[in-house]
Amino acid sequence: MTKEGLYLAEQGFIPYLLDQDKSKTHGLAWVQATGEPEFSSMNHIMCLWKKGDMEAVTGLSEKGHPPCLIRPRPLSVFHRDDGTLTFSPWVTDADMDRLIAKYGFAEVLRMGQEQECFHVETLEILRDF
Repeated sequence: MTKEGLYLAEQGFIPYLLDQDKSKTHGLAWVQATGEPEFSSMNHIMCLWKKGDMEAVTGLSEKGHPPCLIRPRPLSVFHRDDGTLTFSPWVTDADMDRLIAKYGFAEVLRMGQEQECFHVETLEILRDF
């Protein structure tokens, strides 16, 4: 199990896997799992975690990167060439690794749930952006 999956399980989140057969005819169909799967592009690429009205998704997101938190992710803020700040919902797996190393998984999950922003270069959390 990934460190993300271990944390979510410890916090009472319940894992769900995509049912490939039902999803072919009924849209996305999720079934409760006994734990986080071994992620593989040949089988399960993601795991949905639910706890009440909170959700998180772990799994394979970018080519060549190990499983990680796919969503929710905080928003990224960066400087444009003209000096202005702009934000983006696109956060790379490498940025997520850097955020988790600095703040810990629990804080990054909270930031994603609350749609907080962080500065890509400094990793500073921007609460008043």
